[in-house]
Amino acid sequence: MLANRSRTQCRPTPVRLRHGAALLACATLLAGCDHRIPTSRDEETIPRESFIATMVELRTAAVRTQMGLVTQEQRDRILSRHGVSEEELRQFADVHGANVPMMSELWSEVERRIAEELGVDLAPEGEPQGEPAEPLP
Repeated sequence: MLANRSRTQCRPTPVRLRHGAALLACATLLAGCDHRIPTSRDEETIPRESFIATMVELRTAAVRTQMGLVTQEQRDRILSRHGVSEEELRQFADVHGANVPMMSELWSEVERRIAEELGVDLAPEGEPQGEPAEPLP
């Protein structure tokens, strides 16, 4: 009798078929949706490398000053040297700002290049610097 009961309970009923069909339809619709982290908007901007190189030079110049700031004249020279405008830098940030993974990687690269330019080690405090130690026997 138990065997009969379990067979009848597993048999698809019209309600179960409708729920199954509804779940399949939802799964199909959701598969077509974009659930990823927001990406960059589809607008033309300066190249990524231009943004990075310009920001590295601007920040490095600022760090080398007593007040940590560059003058408008210094900023204009740096922007001119890289062939970009202040507005183009802002537009790059606006267009790509929602793309968190990309911007995180980009700012890590900016930080790495600034440290390299200034001869600074980026290892966090308490982390070993330089070559790793030989393992103990």
